[in-house]
Amino acid sequence: MFAIFRSGGGFLAGLLMVKIIGLTGTAAKVVILMSALPPAVLNSVLTKKYNRNPELVSSTILIGTLISVVTTPLILYWLLRQG
Repeated sequence: MFAIFRSGGGFLAGLLMVKIIGLTGTAAKVVILMSALPPAVLNSVLTKKYNRNPELVSSTILIGTLISVVTTPLILYWLLRQG
């Protein structure tokens, strides 16, 4: 669930920030793409260090990475069609 929220919510947050800041062109596309990328492995490392449910975080990262195999090309396609 968190992995889906991360991808979809990140994409929407990227769109919102681009509109708020007024970015255009390549900079806007980079912000949107980076916002929609899967959760970072650093999160797993930190949860292991501080013993804060590392199994849940690691599984979220795995699912998010698997989801991004589909979502990243779709987002790239959409961004390239924007001109």
